[in-house]
Amino acid sequence: NKPNTIIPIDFDLPERNLSDGHDYVPPKARRSPEIARRQARPAGSLLAEQQFTGLRMASEIVRQPQDVESWRFSAQILAASGLNTAWYSFARQAPVMRRRLKLPVIASADELIEVGEGSEVIVAEPRPSSADMLQTVNDELMITSDFAERLAAATERQAPKLDKYNIWLGRQIGNTSLRLACVEMADRYNDPACYGPGEVQLAVRDQALQTLQQSRQLADTIGSHPSMAQLAVPDSDLAVFWRRSAPNGAFDAYSAAADSVFST
Repeated sequence: NKPNTIIPIDFDLPERNLSDGHDYVPPKARRSPEIARRQARPAGSLLAEQQFTGLRMASEIVRQPQDVESWRFSAQILAASGLNTAWYSFARQAPVMRRRLKLPVIASADELIEVGEGSEVIVAEPRPSSADMLQTVNDELMITSDFAERLAAATERQAPKLDKYNIWLGRQIGNTSLRLACVEMADRYNDPACYGPGEVQLAVRDQALQTLQQSRQLADTIGSHPSMAQLAVPDSDLAVFWRRSAPNGAFDAYSAAADSVFST
């Protein structure tokens, strides 16, 4: 058997996923300058702008020190929002039934390689810790937000190949969101003597499926399907929910992120 038929390393976003009627709609502009600015922009550019800003918010939030309860809240909400963003970007109304993402690999890469009879024994590298995975999430969010900024500018000037770039961005956001959802569990499954690579990756897949389910269900609590773009708007359903419901550490992380993003 091939390793990827035994050990899950892929994750599919279904084309039919989020329910109708709960899509995020940017709040109405109230001031004349903002109304005029929006009217002068092409369709889709406002959402692209908010998505870029929301990704910067997410990047700042995960960099803030938080207690365990606060981190779990932040990671859960951001991961679910990121999966929804990925679905809107490249899986909704896709010409195929599913769009493929990559599961984070907590088992080291060497452990996923089958060693046939007579082959040289491969010594596996250490598995990533939660701190390692969090650093990767930080790096990926910074890269993704930089790309989203360029895509927002390209959307405003109606550059060619926007669909292609949205697919790339959606896939990156989805992959990073799955990794974020699994940060805490990396330390739990860090010992190869206790957990084999198949067991670890099955647990990763279960966590990804749970996060996808949460992303569908949060609209019942928040009022709309959470997405990265909503983090950019203080009056959005997600931002209001965060300020009202987050543990203190997550609330402080959101406030610090807002101060950093909106003061520049």
